[in-house]
Amino acid sequence: MHKSRIFSIAIYIVAFSQETLMAIEEAKYEVLQKFGAIEIRRYQPQVVAETTVEGDFDQVGNTAFRRLFNYISGGNRTQQSIAMTAPVGQQPKEEKIAMTAPVGQQKSGDRYVVSFMMPSSYTLETLPEPTDPNVTLRAIPAHTAAAIRYSGTWSQKRYQAHYEKLLTFIEQQGYVAKGEPVWARYNPPFTPWFLRRNEILMEIEPMKTAKTQPDTLYAFTVTDIDGKPVSLADYKGKVVLIVNVASKCGFTKQYAGLQTLYDRYKDRGFAVLGFPANNFGGQEPGTEEEIKAFCSTQFNVTFPMFAKISVAGSDIAPLYAWLTDETANAPHGGAIGWNFTKFLIGKDGRTLARFGSRVDPLDAKLIEQIEKAL
Repeated sequence: MHKSRIFSIAIYIVAFSQETLMAIEEAKYEVLQKFGAIEIRRYQPQVVAETTVEGDFDQVGNTAFRRLFNYISGGNRTQQSIAMTAPVGQQPKEEKIAMTAPVGQQKSGDRYVVSFMMPSSYTLETLPEPTDPNVTLRAIPAHTAAAIRYSGTWSQKRYQAHYEKLLTFIEQQGYVAKGEPVWARYNPPFTPWFLRRNEILMEIEPMKTAKTQPDTLYAFTVTDIDGKPVSLADYKGKVVLIVNVASKCGFTKQYAGLQTLYDRYKDRGFAVLGFPANNFGGQEPGTEEEIKAFCSTQFNVTFPMFAKISVAGSDIAPLYAWLTDETANAPHGGAIGWNFTKFLIGKDGRTLARFGSRVDPLDAKLIEQIEKAL
């Protein structure tokens, strides 16, 4: 047997033999409808550690599992806030993270993304940072998915057969499939093939009459934090950074960096637009008046701030429906996973780049994009 396969099986045995002493946490969902082996599920928000691997469908799991298992076994750095003292010393702390299920595998171009769901006790901001640059952390918002469950071997042939059944079901039930399917495996490889639990998950949404999204930012009118309407056409010819902000988030300190960017570039035709949102972790519970006071007293914010909106879900604001539309705003669309996601809009009103929550406003790559756009 190939060494890498032996190594992966050994890891699986160690991991799952330890975890069988306690219940392995699984992704949380509510079954909305059931049709034999197929279910319509509503998944709660979750955070995953993932890695991208090139290779064949049934081989990439070996490399990916090693990387991800190393991360949860201590290949990470716990980020700690330490009070200022003299002298200042800090020793990185490794953290062991419990095994969860399932292990997900999803196609991405010519490669595959393999992921471990993180325990629900963690958020994107409390998870320790991976030491391996090939491992990244990502928040997945609540979503609805169709799932087909089957047992047996992990062959691509069996996967394809069940995937086609799932697609047929989705079409017959009047849903629209979104993105790529996720192949979910719940058991270690030493589990007898007839006892294995395998699933294929496909995010879906109800089929609806297509409506044309605006071409640019300038089609939208929003409400500022004082309750006054603002046409975003006022920003024609400017470079704009749009950010969904929150006052009680681990990334709230990014307000300081956003203000620095605004001060540095505002005279060259640059603006930061802050949109408070309470979609993630209930981390923006305040009123507009409270948010305005917080931003002013804590971070001396002078860039434009707007009324609270929803940036995800069924009540998503029109501006964010456009920003996250995978067709109208390609290739920068896709659901937002957490607070302080950043969309950089060019002088023509179209999106130039998107940066995640963990990207600091003063990150060199973001600044490079801003200066290039100006």
